[in-house]
Amino acid sequence: MSEQNSNQKDKNHLCLNCQITLLGNPEFCHNCGQKNTKAKLTVRELFSQFFDNVFNVDSKIFRTIGALFVPGKLTNAFLGGQRLKYYHPIRLFLVLILISLAALTSKDDFAISMNLKKEHIDKLKERKRLMGVLDQGIESIAEKTNDPSVIETLDSLSNTFYKNSGNRIDSININNAMKITDDFDFFISIEDFEKYSAEEILDVYKVKGFFKRLMVQQKIKMIKEETSFLPFVMSKVTWVVFFVLLLLSLLFKLLYFRKNILYLEHLIFSMHLYSFFLIFVPILSFFSGNTIGYLIPFTLIIIAIYFFIAMKRVYKQSFVMTSMKFLVVLAANFFLFIFGIVLTVIGSFFIF
Repeated sequence: MSEQNSNQKDKNHLCLNCQITLLGNPEFCHNCGQKNTKAKLTVRELFSQFFDNVFNVDSKIFRTIGALFVPGKLTNAFLGGQRLKYYHPIRLFLVLILISLAALTSKDDFAISMNLKKEHIDKLKERKRLMGVLDQGIESIAEKTNDPSVIETLDSLSNTFYKNSGNRIDSININNAMKITDDFDFFISIEDFEKYSAEEILDVYKVKGFFKRLMVQQKIKMIKEETSFLPFVMSKVTWVVFFVLLLLSLLFKLLYFRKNILYLEHLIFSMHLYSFFLIFVPILSFFSGNTIGYLIPFTLIIIAIYFFIAMKRVYKQSFVMTSMKFLVVLAANFFLFIFGIVLTVIGSFFIF
């Protein structure tokens, strides 16, 4: 009987959730946090747990974003030991960059509409067919009449249709796939486009020059495979941002080499800076192109002011020293980002 009581006592001291031994008779498990009770689940408890979980997650998000909007606060809190109170810097950065990329690629100005699609080629083929039907009709009527006024009217009608439909009704301008340069227009007949591969078209049309051959080949590939170049580039931009982050953190390490600050701590600060910047990307994507043109300068000014105040609060140097280092960081960040984007676009065009 005493052995049975001992076993029952042992069971009472095991957490029902994680099976860890509980010391004494605590109200909650010290390991997983679950309430120490064998009472049956009630409706109130069920919904209470649900809302607690939901609002605990939400409160952490709001708390993190709120702290992020205060320059330097999130970095100082995280490096000061408040690791669980806020979202981890890497997780926050990754979530925001994914949201930003999704917002950019879904925007009409960046959408696949830039590309010449199969529907457009089908319209060209249909237009050519209709022009052929029109020509046959005009020739048939002309053969049945010798009235000069009728023939003149038919010629005028034919010229009007051809003028409104364009001079090259049987050709595809591959520059409509993606406008890179205005130096040349390259037309391919619909029959040749469907008959030959991209490499064969280069030879048949005697395309000269490495860069021109590359552009023509990639644009033909884009049209034939109905793929979009921009999403391909955008998928590589993520690596550009990571690259700039690593170099920016290294720059902070060099600028503040006298301070006992680890490279990883500089990296956390850089991620928080870029996280603040990334918040504006999905916000700006809601506006039209013309409105964005007016908002971007103000946004950049806000970001620059934020960067400066954050640097001063995190590294705690004088206004003059922070100003000089801020200008160095601003210039380096700008050139690194532009260089990375240009390099990515060129590299993506080669491997696309």
